[in-house]
Amino acid sequence: MGNSIAHQDGRDAGSGPGDVYILDPRRTFSVRVASTANGLIFKVPRSELEARLGNVASYTALTLSPKQPVAALASDFLAMLAARTDAIDQSMGGKLVQQPLDLVALAFEKASGGVTQLSSNRATTLMRLKAIIEKRLHDPALKPAVAAAAAGISIRYANALLAHEDSSLERFIVLSRLERCRQALENPSQLSRTISEIAYSCGFSDMSHFARRFKAQFGRSPSEVRPEVLRSSFTPRA
Repeated sequence: MGNSIAHQDGRDAGSGPGDVYILDPRRTFSVRVASTANGLIFKVPRSELEARLGNVASYTALTLSPKQPVAALASDFLAMLAARTDAIDQSMGGKLVQQPLDLVALAFEKASGGVTQLSSNRATTLMRLKAIIEKRLHDPALKPAVAAAAAGISIRYANALLAHEDSSLERFIVLSRLERCRQALENPSQLSRTISEIAYSCGFSDMSHFARRFKAQFGRSPSEVRPEVLRSSFTPRA
């Protein structure tokens, strides 16, 4: 295969067999392609890429070489995906495209050495993910797949972000619901609400499951939390 050279943001990306680079079509760029060159072009939603890399301009016209293991995985996955496009069910396409995007993001992290910047981008994505979960905890339909999709990332990438906190997307959702329930149960202003009402309002639909998870997390059952509040609420003042 012949080579091509892409130019954007003051950088030149030389492309040979297996190389990968990003171009932003919204801004000026140029590509010189040799007559013998061939390659693949993938159009990726901006929100999907920015969710993983932040400002795309920091990564345009940077070449990922297949000599780097993670970059080689990304390149191979993209080539395999293109070769099997006709055989892939459309309903699965959206899920499959998440995998190479995750690999590309990881490859750029490894190749560019931009650990600090990428960590900041990851932190922003993680904050957005947590904010989405916090806003929708009341909805029992909030599952890991729903939360990840709302944040514009894959479940795998969400789990990778939360792994730094020794957690996972599913665990984070459950623990966030339990914590909100605990706060409500210990809040004197919510004494008029039943335990079931509080649990349902936090997205739990099975009370026995809720009670088990609550006691496993806090060492006390939901009903054992409230008497402490009742006693403190009605203790006569000296």
